[in-house]
Amino acid sequence: MSPKRSPFKRSPRQSSVVARLGRRQRRDPFDSRGWLSVDAARVQGIDRTLVRRLVLTTGFALALLCGATSGPALVASLNTFGNDDESVLVRSVAVQGNVRLNAATVALASGVARDSIASQLDPKQIEAKLESHPMIRAARVALLPDGQLVVRIAEREPHALLLRRGGKADAPAWRLIDADGTPFADTRAEAWSRLPRVRSDAVIESDVASAPLREAIALAQAMDDPRFAALGEREIELPAVASSDGWVLHARGNPRRVVLGTREVEPRLERLALLLDADLPAARTATEIDFRFAGQAVLRSGSASR
Repeated sequence: MSPKRSPFKRSPRQSSVVARLGRRQRRDPFDSRGWLSVDAARVQGIDRTLVRRLVLTTGFALALLCGATSGPALVASLNTFGNDDESVLVRSVAVQGNVRLNAATVALASGVARDSIASQLDPKQIEAKLESHPMIRAARVALLPDGQLVVRIAEREPHALLLRRGGKADAPAWRLIDADGTPFADTRAEAWSRLPRVRSDAVIESDVASAPLREAIALAQAMDDPRFAALGEREIELPAVASSDGWVLHARGNPRRVVLGTREVEPRLERLALLLDADLPAARTATEIDFRFAGQAVLRSGSASR
């Protein structure tokens, strides 16, 4: 007969179950193991996202604050030359690109008076007024917010002097010619003694380009050679309609008159240089040399110079 099992005695299986339950009950409630899994890389990503959002939010707030305080001032600065702004006055003129003209002359040619209201000035009108000056070929103008008028010009380059025909008796006898063959300004010959001189029996209009004048300038440049020094001061006469002489050179020394004709002018000019360089007695005493005859030079003496 087996002994009776005590109702309070536990079996080995029951003991193991109770032990496991006891261990679970004794688990530290603040111990995160088993109920919270921490991913370190994910936590760092969350931190970076939060930082970016914080920076963007702060920057946006600062931008709104700066815009609210400086926006009106910026708009006022950009509209300095608005139609209703009368606070900016022209205080000075800065001239650029001038070579022969002084700054005061250019400033005066602009027509802008000191303390003029900037908003009432039209740069295009100022440029047109500057370009009406005979010595100014092109002009550009800028009005700065500080009241300074900036003027940049390109001057005309004189290449020769043209003897004036017609006009008032007391007007200057000479006009300047630019590289395009355009007479553009009255002047005195004494002020431009280094320039070659051109004369014409026909009246040549000012401010209009002339092909014969361009040819005269090219001829004068070809004569910028020491071999022509014996001629002294000289003038180039344009071909006249009523004459067969063509191009004629008038000189202070002998020969006082050189007839080149209308054809083969450059080769004839070269023959003249060779003749002067040879220093022949007949050439030194001749008052006129004519190159119109089939490659020959006809020397004359005693004819009056025109």
